[in-house]
Amino acid sequence: MRSSTISAFPRHTPGCSKKTDPYGRRCNGRKSLYIYEDVKVRIQSAKTRTWERAEQLAQTERNLRNPNKRIAEQRNALVREMDAQAVLKKAKNITIQSACDRWVASQELPPPATATD
Repeated sequence: MRSSTISAFPRHTPGCSKKTDPYGRRCNGRKSLYIYEDVKVRIQSAKTRTWERAEQLAQTERNLRNPNKRIAEQRNALVREMDAQAVLKKAKNITIQSACDRWVASQELPPPATATD
């Protein structure tokens, strides 16, 4: 069984006033991800200074390792692809006659009072 832990944490600078709090959410410093997986520890930059974005990235990493979430994401991607193919197919089914009819209908005719004979 695989064991993994993924969490966000701030990388405090030497002059940071929040340095004593290892998980200080209010710190404006760079954020990183702590990834413990299969008895290996890895630190990865979150490339952000906001806690919310770092947490989103941590959740994305967790989802990549969760088989149920991964299957759901693959299913959602397949549905999006099928929807895109349906839109393309519908766009290809437009005939020249129907396109011309739509164009003529979209043109504004001048009011009869300004038309000259």
